[in-house]
Amino acid sequence: MTRAEQETARPLPHREDLVDLRTVTTRWRIRLDAERLPVIPGRRGSVGAHDRTTLVVYLRGRRVVRRALEALPLGWRRHQIGDDEANLLAPLGDLDRAAELVRAYRRRRVSPDQRRRSAERMRAAVERLREASGASGRLPGGSAWLRAAKDSGAHGP
Repeated sequence: MTRAEQETARPLPHREDLVDLRTVTTRWRIRLDAERLPVIPGRRGSVGAHDRTTLVVYLRGRRVVRRALEALPLGWRRHQIGDDEANLLAPLGDLDRAAELVRAYRRRRVSPDQRRRSAERMRAAVERLREASGASGRLPGGSAWLRAAKDSGAHGP
């Protein structure tokens, strides 16, 4: 994370003491937890805001925790350590490193070309369905809709 990205980080509207992760990164998938706070979920844990300059990195798994503690990056601190899980505190600038540690899910990106091709396929499928509905102009429902969609290849093989 660059210095400019850190300076543009804004606090959450309802929690002024926490940084809003949605303003810091667009690379990682962000979900709201049970307390309606943004977190970055991952396969080995999650990354969330601890305060305006610090992240909390929650790790699951005995081996993952042990390896992370053996090679703790500079500036990271142990917060809560258990047998199979740990909470580590990391600087906001290490967001990408923390997300990679928990094997976070990346945000899905659709290129303009993919978007255009998908829209063309959808228009063609809708047109075929309208032609199949005949003079009524209504799109068929139920099994007729599924047969037409399957024939057009809109939903896979």
